[in-house]
Amino acid sequence: MRKKNRRGCFLDLVLFTTVFFFCMSILIPQLISIKTSPIDSVMKNVLINGVKECIVRDADGKTANFIDVDSFSGKYSRFKVKAISTNSCFKLRAIPEDNIQNWFQIDYDPETRKVSKTCGDPSKKGCDEGNTW
Repeated sequence: MRKKNRRGCFLDLVLFTTVFFFCMSILIPQLISIKTSPIDSVMKNVLINGVKECIVRDADGKTANFIDVDSFSGKYSRFKVKAISTNSCFKLRAIPEDNIQNWFQIDYDPETRKVSKTCGDPSKKGCDEGNTW
């Protein structure tokens, strides 16, 4: 009986190992090919949420200045958020502090209600072809 139990445990171990490595061979390439780093996603969300907050402030008759929007009051590692045009919070850019990350820009036109989202380098993570995100 002992031989049978040992053989059963050995087969279980071999089966588990085979399944484990099979799953890892599928999962690891998927994880490696992720196009956007977490900090890029955070900064994109900061820009989007800031513009949304700016739209609400404008609709409520409040100022739509960059410094008045709470979404931009946080300090973010490796990025600085800046207003592109005369302190307005409708056109913003998240600028990295290093050359590894991409810059991201959002431009909302209140008259046409159109949004454009551009980035610096399509070869870097977080930026698609045509310099959009």
